[in-house]
Amino acid sequence: MLLAEAMRYIYPAVYSSQFPKHFVERFPFLQQLTGLHRKEAIILPISQKAKNLEKAHVYSDLIAPQMRISIYTETWMNGAGDLPSRCATQYKVINIEKLNIGGTAFANSHDHSKWAVAMDSSEPVLCIGDINRQDSQAKRGGGAVCFENQHIWSLYHSSIVDSQKCSVKKHRNRAISLARNLDRVSKTLSINRNQRKNTLTGTTVNDLLII
Repeated sequence: MLLAEAMRYIYPAVYSSQFPKHFVERFPFLQQLTGLHRKEAIILPISQKAKNLEKAHVYSDLIAPQMRISIYTETWMNGAGDLPSRCATQYKVINIEKLNIGGTAFANSHDHSKWAVAMDSSEPVLCIGDINRQDSQAKRGGGAVCFENQHIWSLYHSSIVDSQKCSVKKHRNRAISLARNLDRVSKTLSINRNQRKNTLTGTTVNDLLII
């Protein structure tokens, strides 16, 4: 029921279909996927907690804060404007970089699936989506279907081998800043080898960067 209802808002490009009679009787709207509908968020009337969320940046702006969980995301990171892991917020969104499924390991750049899992097993949430974590896709429609299921969550969560660390961008920026400042200091530092003490010329202590 959950996935069938979500199709009304995802509006997939259906090029072939075959429905059993009892299926059509239960979900008649699946044969009427001719118009695009927009929803900010809907709560589906099923036994498990579920939401269908439209894309803003769907993972970081909607799923994580709406469900109050930190998540790992698996999307195709092989295009323009890949979004880094988001770590400065209460609920983190961490990019998966490598998976291993059934003994086969591969990077996210070789996987076109789009899904997310909660980091903590106490909230066994799994989301199946249709949008990548890329700025270039901000103009596209998209969303995700999220549900709680301990067994399915475990299958997805256990496939994660490596993820993008929160400190990657921060350390890179600090390294660039340090290199620039060392270059600036080296140009102003004059060492008189005939003296026991080094002499700083054209700079002051305040000019030096302390990391």
